[in-house]
Amino acid sequence: MTKRRLLVLSAPFGLGHIKAGEALCQSYSDDFNGEARHVDLLRYVSPHFSRWIEEIYSLMAKHSLLIYRLCYEMSDRPGPPGKKSELLFGLDKYSALIDEFQPDAIISTHFFPAAIVSHMYPHFPIPNGMVVTDYVTHHYLVNRHTDLYFVGHCDMIDKLKLNHVDESRIRVTGIPVRSAFESDLNRTAMRRALGLMTGTFTLLVMGGGNAFGPLADIIKTLGKLKDKIQVITVTGQNTKLFDQLKELYSEMNISGLVLGYVDNVNEYMAASDLLISKAGGLTITEAMATGLPMIIIQPAPGQEDGNTFFLEKTGAGIHVKRVGDLDLVVGDLIKDPSKLQEMKHHIRKTFRSNAAHNILLEMNKLIEVRAITIRSVPLSA
Repeated sequence: MTKRRLLVLSAPFGLGHIKAGEALCQSYSDDFNGEARHVDLLRYVSPHFSRWIEEIYSLMAKHSLLIYRLCYEMSDRPGPPGKKSELLFGLDKYSALIDEFQPDAIISTHFFPAAIVSHMYPHFPIPNGMVVTDYVTHHYLVNRHTDLYFVGHCDMIDKLKLNHVDESRIRVTGIPVRSAFESDLNRTAMRRALGLMTGTFTLLVMGGGNAFGPLADIIKTLGKLKDKIQVITVTGQNTKLFDQLKELYSEMNISGLVLGYVDNVNEYMAASDLLISKAGGLTITEAMATGLPMIIIQPAPGQEDGNTFFLEKTGAGIHVKRVGDLDLVVGDLIKDPSKLQEMKHHIRKTFRSNAAHNILLEMNKLIEVRAITIRSVPLSA
């Protein structure tokens, strides 16, 4: 029997879209015995333009958050899906990709490929879906020929309906993460394996792939609790920050680890008592998958504001507005462990497990429905 083929399309704006795509491909191969290909569509159609756009996005995220907020809010106006002509380029390369891979279904994890798939749907009427990788929706995610929308929680349905998406096209599945994050790892065993003290309150500090945010200031504030904690800091690809924090740990005599890019974040999450981070959709979901309570510090405007609101509303996380207050908040959680247990309880109630698997089940149903529809059309039609 020929394997079904799934094409997963993402874009390089933050690691979340890429990670979600990887999770879907892993599940399609492991659980459905299908053939999956993951393509960063922006880099595929124009590597040079992609690098240019990535640099602009990175600069805005780091230095021009007000401009980013204005762009985000101005483009998020409820209404029917538009053509999004500014996103429609590289159509010849997209066509070549479809002709070469011949997918049975397409899933997009970013609005750029979703817009391309929708625009080209009359030429390639392939069952397709859009995975929303944050806990808030946006008008730019909506396209006329997107068959299914996969979202993280029920409150997102009403916003999509305001943008003329019929509820029958929305599935509340959660956000896909790699299966490693849903593994039940023993905290004490993980601490031993990672070279950490087993009986000490452990904080994990992250700032995304490029370690945006005030990580140095966070560590300085947490240094006030150095006799009670150990701190794992992940600096990603930010080598300058890595060197700075190594020196800071040494100067302040802080116990823990300073790490660069790691591919076993799930193990560090499993070893930790509390995560301090930005509010990226995938980071939040990965933390919830491991049952790890969160403190959000200085979320970026737009999606991260929405993600932070979601965490606070569900009780799965705390938003601390000032870095200088972190030692007080963390100290209170250490003093009263019942508060952490309550957050973990809310995480268990909120988190939707097996999202990748459930998304793919829905896509397979759509493939079957389309196949039946095509077979039922008379040859003379």
